[in-house]
Amino acid sequence: MTTAPAIRRAAALAAGALALSLGMFAAAPASATAAVSPSAGQIVTPLASMHTCEAAGNDGTTQGVFCADIVGYSDGTFSYQVEAMCQNLFTHSYPQCADVNYAFEGDSSVYGLLWSGTAHCGHTAPACPANQRWIINSGRLILNPCSAVWTTVYNGARIELPGSGKVVYGAAFDSGGTTGC
Repeated sequence: MTTAPAIRRAAALAAGALALSLGMFAAAPASATAAVSPSAGQIVTPLASMHTCEAAGNDGTTQGVFCADIVGYSDGTFSYQVEAMCQNLFTHSYPQCADVNYAFEGDSSVYGLLWSGTAHCGHTAPACPANQRWIINSGRLILNPCSAVWTTVYNGARIELPGSGKVVYGAAFDSGGTTGC
């Protein structure tokens, strides 16, 4: 499902890189995507989405969770999204994680790597969000031509759980593919 690492690296080098506050993001080739926004009065609704979450581990009270998402919209656009959270096993509330660090990417079957980065909150970065999931979104993109798309969270993603300080690690997984148009 995911493109070969050599193809990914070549796509990332061809695309160039743009540093943002959350880490290093690779920018897609201009011919592949364009940022879009709905026209005034246009109603845009989500049509298809793939949402996959993986529990990285727990301390008996709180678990660390990573999610990888793709959302397709009625205007032909789509967005990549990744989430990280600490979740109470009993109340299902979202206590503030002590530390989160992970890397992710969004790929296309035609263009390869379109979106990638790293995210860190906690000890040596701004505090992780309290009482909510930490969501990073690519913004809305359109592909020309259409292609299958998916989001991947890399192996080694880590969350330090609040209270216990236990560190849990996630394995690599992806959102599953959907058509990005």
